[in-house]
Amino acid sequence: MAIIEIAPGQTTGNSKGIAKTIDKSSEKMIFNVLQNTMYSYPVESTVRETASNMIDAIKEKSIAIEILTGKAKVSDYFVERIGDEYKDSKFKADYYDIKYLNTQDVTKITYKEVDGFGFCDSIIFEDTGVGLSPERFIKAVGLAFSTKRNTTKAIGGWGLGLKSPIATEVDYFTIESSWNGKKIIANCSKYKTDFLIPKLNTETGKENPKINVEVGDNTYVLHYEEYTGTNYTKITIPSKRINRSKYKEAVENQLMYFPQVTFEVIEEDGDIDKIAFKANVLYNSKNIILSDNRYYSKPHIVIVKSEDDTEGVNYGMVDYRELELEQQYGSVGIKCLIRSVVTDENGVETILQEGLSVTPSREKVIFNETTKKYLLEKLKKVSYEASNIVQEQLKETDFIVWLKKANEILMRSDSSSVLGRMSAVIDKKDISPLFADSKIRFKQNPSLLFAENGVNVRVNNKRFDHRTKKETIERLEVTDWSHMRWDNIYWQEGDTSHVKDIYISTAIVNGYSFMTIRETDLDKFLESISAKVPDGVDPVTFAVAAKSMETKRVNERTEILKYLKESKLIKSYDDIEVPEDWKKKLEEVEQKADEDTNFTALSPVERRKLEQKIVVHTPRKDTKLDDYLSADKYYTLNKREEKGVDFINEENVYYADGDSTDLLHIAACMLDRTYKIKSGWHSDLEDRCYYKEDFKLVMVSSMVANKYCKNHTKINNLFYNLKNDGTMSSSKQIIQWYTAKLVKETLDKYPYWVGFKLVNNDIYKLFEDLNSYSNNYYEDKNQWQDKYYYKAKFEEVFGYLEKIKDLQLFVVDHKDNQEAIAEKSTELFGSDMVKDGNVIDIDIYNKLQQVIEYSEPLKDMLNNIQPLFDNDTITDGLEREIRLYIDTKGLTDFKIKKECQQLETTEVLELEESL
Repeated sequence: MAIIEIAPGQTTGNSKGIAKTIDKSSEKMIFNVLQNTMYSYPVESTVRETASNMIDAIKEKSIAIEILTGKAKVSDYFVERIGDEYKDSKFKADYYDIKYLNTQDVTKITYKEVDGFGFCDSIIFEDTGVGLSPERFIKAVGLAFSTKRNTTKAIGGWGLGLKSPIATEVDYFTIESSWNGKKIIANCSKYKTDFLIPKLNTETGKENPKINVEVGDNTYVLHYEEYTGTNYTKITIPSKRINRSKYKEAVENQLMYFPQVTFEVIEEDGDIDKIAFKANVLYNSKNIILSDNRYYSKPHIVIVKSEDDTEGVNYGMVDYRELELEQQYGSVGIKCLIRSVVTDENGVETILQEGLSVTPSREKVIFNETTKKYLLEKLKKVSYEASNIVQEQLKETDFIVWLKKANEILMRSDSSSVLGRMSAVIDKKDISPLFADSKIRFKQNPSLLFAENGVNVRVNNKRFDHRTKKETIERLEVTDWSHMRWDNIYWQEGDTSHVKDIYISTAIVNGYSFMTIRETDLDKFLESISAKVPDGVDPVTFAVAAKSMETKRVNERTEILKYLKESKLIKSYDDIEVPEDWKKKLEEVEQKADEDTNFTALSPVERRKLEQKIVVHTPRKDTKLDDYLSADKYYTLNKREEKGVDFINEENVYYADGDSTDLLHIAACMLDRTYKIKSGWHSDLEDRCYYKEDFKLVMVSSMVANKYCKNHTKINNLFYNLKNDGTMSSSKQIIQWYTAKLVKETLDKYPYWVGFKLVNNDIYKLFEDLNSYSNNYYEDKNQWQDKYYYKAKFEEVFGYLEKIKDLQLFVVDHKDNQEAIAEKSTELFGSDMVKDGNVIDIDIYNKLQQVIEYSEPLKDMLNNIQPLFDNDTITDGLEREIRLYIDTKGLTDFKIKKECQQLETTEVLELEESL
């Protein structure tokens, strides 16, 4: 079955001109072109064309039964076309005999393996369609004969598909068909067809019946066998052993959307392997097919007879470069029709069906303007369809509740949901469902819904101003739905009050942010949407159009304001009364802040003495050491003055005295990435220091250590500390660093993962999550001058961490063998007092083992495919070869353990915060 863009214009002007002909002496050359060399992928094309013919035969049978039984009219499926090339495509009722039409639809493919050489194997295609009459049989084995050119559901048309097996270099293939009680068998070769039913029946000794068949100017006499069963067709194509995997892959790859096709392999020992290759269709519409198929990682074209069909021919990937769009990923089949045009006797073309333009071999889409326009329109329809899907889930009548739910539906649409899969070919920003019966559409950016319509929506965040020592309110326009505070929304008519804002944030919403919504002055809104008359435009015409647009915008604004005011989730800002005692307390706090601010006028010595402050030093990246390659050390010590009593109560403080300066610098280098320590003169001082709210590294004097550090942790315990239960454990920060280092070193062995998204998105996601974890906590860069400056100490520390890791993994493998654990502990630490180790995150480690299990068998090959580790464009052919290689390694169906499919919630939060 081939694809055709039917009937270009037949003449130019009023003259018929000189008709073109094919020279008799060149017929064999033309046969070679149309049969041998037309297909770039002969095995794949043979499977596609022959299987598609089976489907067409079943479809033709179904249509014939509907018409013959009066359930449909001829015009429902056929159109009248002018020209000799259409005469065999007309509906002929006398071709069909209902008693010979099988009520069961069978389309079966069998690959038979045989021990031998050459074309010892065979692939067999069988269907219970309409069968081939003697006349159709003779014409079908010739070139350019088709019965499909008049159907409104046209996929075939060129009359070349049946001959596609010749391109696989077979000498011949066999066609067997029964039509209305007549069975005919023939061998079809390059230049001729030999019919195999002899004059005499070898079993009965009687003469087989014969029939005269007129085709053109010739009359052929064919013998046939009488057959009492229903119509069928069986095509047997010889195959070489070397093509076994190609045929199997071609069936699985191209026919996954043919639900009625079955496929089995008869192996050399006689065992029958029933191949489960059909995609499980999760969602089917007029525009797309979503399935769980594992062959297409990018949006692909599915040729269908009609948009309601679930079966179709896979036609390869969508070429986004031709569409001038960014490449998208995801297993989404875009359902496409074939462009169909009819030309009348006057040469006037009528478009019967818009669709793609394709080559006769159906191996390539012709990306002309018609095709581009059709595909772009398809993508728009998918966006509209996605909006309708969201619309179906939204039945809310409260505007705020509706906005919240719409946002939640779009945000939670992961890769397993219909919306999530659709997002592989569309931008979620294009999804815009309607609210109730209004004309208000959801916008991905809330500014387009609110600010653009004169509605001021702000989120109010309470902040502490370190300069003034006072609580202040930061007011920001809502530009993202994540900024919304759905439970804390206030409608505001009057003036903004600083005291009221502090009260709401502190006493009502318990320190969380809250939102205020107010209406922008109408005159200001009208001014913001007004436009000047463009040059060359009639002012009166422009004024009329501008007034119409203004009315539309004002009506939309009015409607939004109405729905907001009606929402039960919105409270009144103006009705809130701040208690007098609370006001008084705030005044006292702010007065004290003013006094503290004045305190800065004192000298450092005076302030320390008055406040009983102490001096501590924390590692800091020095702005003078931007060219740290030439520096002795990357970190210097930054002097800080801290109130003694406050310092005592600080949390997460690790301190060093003069004897452990080396550990302080090593810790600073290790945790540089974890705490996002910045460098350069343009960075704030606090961003360059290790004095964070949740982690502090300090150097102190012996006096300060003895008096103020009793509640704090010595720096050596950051790296390792023997717990009461016998576990030699590192701190959380070192565990993260050490694990991230292990992840980085492992992932570096598999550089191909960078471009692996289109091959296996689940494995790629695991790679990506681990890489994000590594980047979050580890960075191996030249700032390690400190490491080399303190080389001996670093090697000592790192060697000890290695021992802890060895014991930790040993305990995991021998947790019930205490004797072996004691022996291992003695070997590593010289004592059996250490019962366990804790220096690697076991959850991350297990994820890493999944990566190693999958990647080790593949690395020798995939690490040498440059487009993968360069994250460059991978051709469809190369992708097929990669998938075939993965399959030979038995990893096609590799399943990631459930606990490895995504990072734990806490890890995700940490990653999101860092990003």
